[in-house]
Amino acid sequence: VILTSARHLNLLINDILDSASLDQGTIKLNFGPVDVNEIIHKVCAQLSVLCQNNVVLTPKHADGIPMANGDAQRVQQIITNLVGNSLKFTHHGTITVWVQCEPG
Repeated sequence: VILTSARHLNLLINDILDSASLDQGTIKLNFGPVDVNEIIHKVCAQLSVLCQNNVVLTPKHADGIPMANGDAQRVQQIITNLVGNSLKFTHHGTITVWVQCEPG
């Protein structure tokens, strides 16, 4: 629990630093193949310790999702922020996290 909380705190600090870099136009992106399903499962595993008694965090594996081209660290940061906000504002129930591919 302590290690997971420390990682979460580190992510928050990195968010603040990234926000400053974005404002200054100096943010660097590292493009490459991104497995979004894997990132979703990783984020849910890390944040599941933050769930309160009445909340269940469930990653849902989506079949047929191709690898994306992007910055894996930034994608993980975005998903962490979205799931973290969901945990913050959900007091009971289930939060299901998944990705789907839209044509286009």
